[in-house]
Amino acid sequence: MKMYDIKQGDCLEILKKLPNDSVDLVVTDPPYRTTARGNAGNSGGMLQKEINKKGKVFSYNEITPDKYIPELFRILKDGSHCYIMTNHVNLQNILNTATQNDFHFIKSLIWNKGNKIMGQYYICLLYTSPTPRDTERSRMP
Repeated sequence: MKMYDIKQGDCLEILKKLPNDSVDLVVTDPPYRTTARGNAGNSGGMLQKEINKKGKVFSYNEITPDKYIPELFRILKDGSHCYIMTNHVNLQNILNTATQNDFHFIKSLIWNKGNKIMGQYYICLLYTSPTPRDTERSRMP
């Protein structure tokens, strides 16, 4: 029995190729928008690029939760867990999108990083996919 299968590539494309109900656990830290910084402040050069001053840290900041959350729901086995990392800027959008896709919100874990370079707080949202007893799930084909 194969215990793991590591894939490299565009995650949105790889997700589409994974079979329904085939994943036990998802832990993801997707790219997300940050607050725009008029200047990079005291970041020691870490956020001095123009892209950072426009609210971006990643090259793919335009990926929104509606692009990946339905796929995460589709590939997760019934009753499995999904951890999604985010910041305060994207929190509401992820909460709404996950709920609209039938994920059950369990709790949020807040990490106080003790610095303000990339934002002081980091949020990890814990979800479960429903079991058949919870609801009749409509799976994407």
